[in-house]
Amino acid sequence: MSVENYFQLNLETGKLNIHTPKEYYQSLRAPMKQLFSRYCYRDRTLRCWVSKEMADKCYFLKQNLLRLGFLEQGPVGRKPTYEEKVSKDQNHLVKCKDPVYVEGKIKTIQKHILACERRLNGKFFFGFPPEPVTQEQRTLYQSKLEEEKEKLDYYQKCMKAIHPDWKPREKTLRVRSKGKKL
Repeated sequence: MSVENYFQLNLETGKLNIHTPKEYYQSLRAPMKQLFSRYCYRDRTLRCWVSKEMADKCYFLKQNLLRLGFLEQGPVGRKPTYEEKVSKDQNHLVKCKDPVYVEGKIKTIQKHILACERRLNGKFFFGFPPEPVTQEQRTLYQSKLEEEKEKLDYYQKCMKAIHPDWKPREKTLRVRSKGKKL
């Protein structure tokens, strides 16, 4: 197996780039060629195969590539910010001018942040004691938490653009009509 057969995570797209010479691909048996055509497409500008799914969902493809002797190389490219991703979608930019939509997104993202923080503390289920968190889970939840905070910052900027005097709500206790805490 030559060093020419490798795959890497493209941070810009979030997909796998699979590099292999044309001769190697043509020498593969039919079932392995079907693996490429089923889970990847050929990108002429990058001159490589690109996974159809996001890299974190390509477990089966990765395992088969490793079994074929492909090497997993480090990531390539720069991960775009949430604002850069969203700025490409004109339809989304129109929605970001609607205060009801933006307020709903802020509330949803705050719930996601709270869930990530709970999971980082080992609280996976309500009413159960905390469980130990593996290092793999910790890195996953920390990266998810960073993404959600980045989204929250973006939508808070959108809300301030709509209403300059808007401020994020403080966490308050909900109170029943009889004055008892929930």
